[in-house]
Amino acid sequence: ALRSEQPLEAGVAERWPGGSALERNQDGLTVLLFLHPKCPCSKATLTEIEQLTPLFSRTQGSPPKLVVVATTPKGADESWLDTATIERARALPFASIFVDEEGAEARRFGAVTSGLVLCYDAHGERSYAGGVTVARGHEGDNAGCRAVESILKGERHKSVGIPAFGCRLCLPGPEGSSAQALKCCRPIK
Repeated sequence: ALRSEQPLEAGVAERWPGGSALERNQDGLTVLLFLHPKCPCSKATLTEIEQLTPLFSRTQGSPPKLVVVATTPKGADESWLDTATIERARALPFASIFVDEEGAEARRFGAVTSGLVLCYDAHGERSYAGGVTVARGHEGDNAGCRAVESILKGERHKSVGIPAFGCRLCLPGPEGSSAQALKCCRPIK
């Protein structure tokens, strides 16, 4: 897949977009994790999220909702969801998987890179947008994890443009053709 880095960009939704098929936690925090099912870089992102999930049960009030948004190209067969990445995502506590064919939700939220994490409060206001790894495929202490951790602890935090490191999500080109969607998911030679 094509590699991409997504800094906190103006295109990432500040508020929960209307018309989204994703369910937002109306009583607390919603954490979205956008993944390319075949992205090897996202293993590190999943490790960092796994380390954060114990905090989900320690929050005040309604536990956070974690939605893993797995983008697939149009007409993708079941092998797209039969990957180690998706298997690990399914095992995350508090998580649900949303299959985002052709990246409709990714586009709605402004996500283009696997490993992008978005946090939204009960009112639909974004409190974080960025990555949770120090570099592509690398685990370890990083500002993104610390930011999400502080949000999970109920502390106010404003994101600071931490990039997401990973493969480009399966999104169609500007004209929305299937060929463009498949093009972005081919392995780099």
